[in-house]
Amino acid sequence: MSRRPPQTTRPAIELTAPSPGREAPLGVPPPVPTATHPTEDEIRMLAYLKWEQAGCPSGDGTRFWAEAERELRAS
Repeated sequence: MSRRPPQTTRPAIELTAPSPGREAPLGVPPPVPTATHPTEDEIRMLAYLKWEQAGCPSGDGTRFWAEAERELRAS
């Protein structure tokens, strides 16, 4: 009598956005940011530009982050 290897099943295709650090499954486009939900990268870039325009002051930059986030969410 021969032994068969256990059957494995393929995982179902994920239909939700992947968690940070994970790739989206093949064939599933990444989520598209909307005007009311800017991406972290969009906020980071605008905050950096605001920080540069202010003369690169010292500090943690939370003021620039908050301004950028508020501005992007309002647009």
